[in-house]
Amino acid sequence: MEMLQRNVARSILEELDVIELESSRRFRKDPLLYPQNENKEKLQIVRTKRPQKEVKLQQHELAVFQQKYKKHCNSLRNHTANDSDIIQSILGTLDDSKATFSNFDSALAQIQEKHNKTNNGEIEVAESIRNMYTMFSSILFSGEESVLLDDDIKRVRKEGKEKTKVKRKHIISITASHLDPDGIYSTEEVYGKYLDLTKFHEIYRNQTSSNVSYLEYLKVFDIFPYAESFRSSSIYLQYLRDLSEYLVDFVSRTEPLQNFNEVFESIKKSYSPKEEPATRDGVENESGEVYCSVCQKVFAKISVYQGHLNGKKHKKNAKELQTATPKESIISESDLQEHINTELGKFLSNYKEATIQNTERKSAMTERERLIENTTIVGDESDYTTVYDSSSDSGNDSSDEEENENLKHLPLGADGKPIPFWLYKLQGLHKTYNCEICGNVTYKGRVTFEKHFSAPKHQYGLKCLGITEQFVSYFKDIISINEAQDLWKRLKRDKRIKEGDIENAVEVEDAEGNVMSEKDYLDLKKQGLL
Repeated sequence: MEMLQRNVARSILEELDVIELESSRRFRKDPLLYPQNENKEKLQIVRTKRPQKEVKLQQHELAVFQQKYKKHCNSLRNHTANDSDIIQSILGTLDDSKATFSNFDSALAQIQEKHNKTNNGEIEVAESIRNMYTMFSSILFSGEESVLLDDDIKRVRKEGKEKTKVKRKHIISITASHLDPDGIYSTEEVYGKYLDLTKFHEIYRNQTSSNVSYLEYLKVFDIFPYAESFRSSSIYLQYLRDLSEYLVDFVSRTEPLQNFNEVFESIKKSYSPKEEPATRDGVENESGEVYCSVCQKVFAKISVYQGHLNGKKHKKNAKELQTATPKESIISESDLQEHINTELGKFLSNYKEATIQNTERKSAMTERERLIENTTIVGDESDYTTVYDSSSDSGNDSSDEEENENLKHLPLGADGKPIPFWLYKLQGLHKTYNCEICGNVTYKGRVTFEKHFSAPKHQYGLKCLGITEQFVSYFKDIISINEAQDLWKRLKRDKRIKEGDIENAVEVEDAEGNVMSEKDYLDLKKQGLL
């Protein structure tokens, strides 16, 4: 029985060592912490920007590792609770240093001798534990390659070496293969980038009877108190509970490596209840409304309030308050929830600001631009990355050098990686447009070509041709100098004709009844011919 416990303890120690090793490899590959750290720029190593989906997937994977590590540590304490005598025998007497080291050397020699006699079966068991936590092990090194599609994994030969290319979405290990980022976040949250408060916005707009836009709601959802009509409604407390529950859940999903329980408890403890003023209950305010603290309801006038006092509901609520302790009667749960939501809003201020900016940006986009962006978010996760066998320690660390390999010579995106080929074709970047007015500059893609007409370079080219600023709008989509000059001649001729028509539009008569234009009449009169 004792030998069995020692074998179990050794197995747990091996797994703990593997968890530490694989966690450190993930942090060397891409530091995932420091989202709220003030010294983020000093602590975080400069790396190639990775897709949001991949980063969050690895954060949740590390959270799984952390849970397993704590669980194994607790289990190890139970299995090694009776090993104090063995440890003491190895250490010997603390006063006798020679005896201490002789016992230690003897124990070390026994361990090495047993290790040399270890059969291949035990080595394979230790290797299988390591593969359980290795990146990409869920599809590459677990004997399950046959379940992959052709576009999930491919072999690439370069410089005489064969490399395995795997989609980034398969980066997790066997231990965390149950994680699904598409199930963790909603579409509007974009893998933890933005808040999704659309449901609460609808409730807020219906209860306040105001046409508040979603953008305006994002700016005030954590600013209390709300309108009195909403605060006195029956669903207000439930609204506050659901809002705080969502914000807490969002933090746990977005920052899985952060111990938010301590932060949340400190938020609760920072609340100091405020007793409602005694003059407020049963007293008319400036608009004639009367508040009932027992029922937490506002009445239109004093006569309605007095009639309410004899009602069954008021008497029932008053009876319940009498049975409660004085402290409980003072503390209002709605005030507590308001305080929690306010503090959570401050804690998530970065995400709140990012959500506001994203909403403003989307409101200015066309339907086609939104469609392209949504497909880009999905397509960004389909990029391939180089993967090496887990048996090679240097392979995992060097995969960063090869993952930006551009197989189709595609242009780099804002994150420094080649954009997906399907997006390259969709945006028409394989087509080029030449503009003579800009000095024979070549533009890739229709979108870039359309935007360049309002750029300073194109505007300066038109001015060099003598075209005035008020006629620049007529020259859109014109890229040839000859066409621009011909159009400018026609515009100047039309302008002269129009000015001549205006001058000759007014006709006058002289003293003899001769009809002429006003311009000719004034010229003849100045010369004294009339």
